[in-house]
Amino acid sequence: MRHSPVLSVALLLASSAAMAAPAPDRAGVDLGVRIGYALPFGSLDGNRGSLAGWVSGAIPVVLEGGYRLDHHFTVGPYFQFAFAQVKDNTNTGCGGNSGCSGWIVRAGLQGLYHPDVAAPIRPWLGLGVGYEWTSYSGTVGNVGFSGNATGWEFVNVAIGGDIRVGPSTAVGPFVGLSIARYDTVSGTLGSLTGSSDVTNPAIHEWLMIGARFVFGL
Repeated sequence: MRHSPVLSVALLLASSAAMAAPAPDRAGVDLGVRIGYALPFGSLDGNRGSLAGWVSGAIPVVLEGGYRLDHHFTVGPYFQFAFAQVKDNTNTGCGGNSGCSGWIVRAGLQGLYHPDVAAPIRPWLGLGVGYEWTSYSGTVGNVGFSGNATGWEFVNVAIGGDIRVGPSTAVGPFVGLSIARYDTVSGTLGSLTGSSDVTNPAIHEWLMIGARFVFGL
């Protein structure tokens, strides 16, 4: 049986809408993973200058565990571990005979909203709040050193889209922005340690671009 061009287009659109149909209107659990690349903006603090003067970027992996209230709203915790790309300069003390590595941890609570859209990509919006730990370490000769900074993540926002690839599985792109401030710094040099509150705190941001994978139970 042959279909007319109009009918073929209608069937294609209907099939695309079905693939992007919202999840059942019931409670459940969503498990997600985000991977991508993060760029730093803003200041480490008012005395130490730009955050980008310390790290050039980061490669984060974000784990999500959400409770699905219905097919619109999901709330739950998130946890990020990111490999920081520490710069070799006088700020960090890295370079030359000192090789450095670093990491960034973020953890908190977030909510996701999925509007009803009949399209191949179902958009979502995210909003959260949490805490951030940043650290790097290295060695000079046989002496190890490290630097650490911690503070509240006041807000993180994200926007993305889900493309259904299975009955309970979706994947799609996203862009996220977190806004935070370091309040405490600490460091070690050999057996010497010290910590203090940041006397001149400043705002910094992380802009993350990548892909999100989600599986619904």
